[in-house]
Amino acid sequence: RKRLLVDPSAKTGNYLNNLLALKEAKERGAFEAVMLDAKGRLAEGSTSNLFLVSGRTLKTPALDTGILEGVTRREVLSIAAELGLPVEETFLWPEELRGADEAFITSTIREIVPVTRVDGGPVGAGRVGETTRRIMEAFRARTGPPLGEARF
Repeated sequence: RKRLLVDPSAKTGNYLNNLLALKEAKERGAFEAVMLDAKGRLAEGSTSNLFLVSGRTLKTPALDTGILEGVTRREVLSIAAELGLPVEETFLWPEELRGADEAFITSTIREIVPVTRVDGGPVGAGRVGETTRRIMEAFRARTGPPLGEARF
């Protein structure tokens, strides 16, 4: 039986898989669902882009995985370059997320959200890591106050 796959980078408006994954994640008490590509590699969150920190290196799934680039993802990559952090846009596996020193997700609405637990176990030390904190601070300095937090 032949499976038809829709290229995830095509903006078709079909977010059914993502919504079902997020619903399941919420039912399990999670904040976000991590989506895999057809080969079982990390792709993205159901509504976000994914980043890992291993040592001093920032890693994110390659666009070739079929993910959308993401405005906030692009800003984080630019910030990492400014901070002198090595960056790898590469193919990543679920074990790498579980074994990362730090992790975070990005989206336009949520901006940068640290990930401290995956499948009930800690990521790294189970708290916001130094690299994630530095990127969050640089992002805030670049973009101003969070959405919905206007200053007059």
